[in-house]
Order: sequence, then C-alpha cells, then structure tokens
Amino acid sequence: MIAAADQNKGFQYAKVLYDNQRTENTGWLTGQEMATIAASVDGLNMAQWRNDVNSSSSETAAKAVTALANQKNVKGTPTIFIGPTGGKLVEASGGTYDPAAVQQALAAAVANS
Repeated sequence: MIAAADQNKGFQYAKVLYDNQRTENTGWLTGQEMATIAASVDGLNMAQWRNDVNSSSSETAAKAVTALANQKNVKGTPTIFIGPTGGKLVEASGGTYDPAAVQQALAAAVANS
C-alpha cells in the first residue's frame, strides 16, 4: 500500500485490498496477491510500484505504521480513528467493516467536538 501511496494511489489500492480481504493472519496476502491488487489499480505505474515496494523508504514507512498501530492498540482492519489531530479519537473497528459502527463513531465524534 505504501508503494501505491507514493504514486497517490493508496486509497485505490486499499479499496481493492479491503474489497477482497480474506481472514486475517492466514497468510492469504502474498507478494503475488499484492502485485495482482496493484495491477488492478488504474493509473498505477507497475514498474515504479515494483521498485518502491521493497525499497528502504517503504520499509521505514511500514515500520512507522506498525509502531503507530501497536501504540494505538489497533485490533484489526479496517480500523478508523475519527477526531481532531492531537485530540480525543473515537475508534470504529472490529476486523470487519460495519457501516453502522462507523456512522455511530462519526456521530459520537461530532457530538464531542
């Protein structure tokens, strides 16, 4: 996802990934699966993506994301934190996307702002 985000295609990559996500921690997300997802993103330069995916800058960014997820106690994907930067965050998560939970979290964030 980081390599796709470097081309301003992170959202599109994430959407395909989440739309096709299987059970977490089962090993389903292989390098080949990531390349298949990348190839399906309109406008993504695959040669650049391949160069970036294993670059030291992508590795550094991935480590920073992992550290932040651990710090915030992220339990599954997708997890959405709603709120002002540096302020109190409301979390909508649980390992499966639940639009009602997201709406509830948004309403709580708005009520507390």
